[in-house]
Amino acid sequence: MRPVLAPIRWAAGLVVVCAMGLALRATPAVAQGFCVGDCSDNNEVLVNELIICVNIALGAPVDTCTHCDANGDGMVVINELIQAVNNALSGCGGVVTPTTPPVGETPTAE
Repeated sequence: MRPVLAPIRWAAGLVVVCAMGLALRATPAVAQGFCVGDCSDNNEVLVNELIICVNIALGAPVDTCTHCDANGDGMVVINELIQAVNNALSGCGGVVTPTTPPVGETPTAE
């Protein structure tokens, strides 16, 4: 029966993180030039990316999605999960990632 409890624990953890994000809803959080929680680097945070961040907080390797680790310390903790949830709810605030040129500009070879 133990394997059946794992998805329930996951869902409960995600609900808690989402509830905290709603309670602490703030402006989108940006750290180090990327959108916290944006694993696909497309300037938005989706539910599957939040689940990846929760998995990392529960012990999965941080290199699964380095954008979950806002401060680069190799761990994902509750404040980083809250930042990711806020970004999922409010958007990433027009963060330009190193791989995305600003609107109206084209990448140039140097």
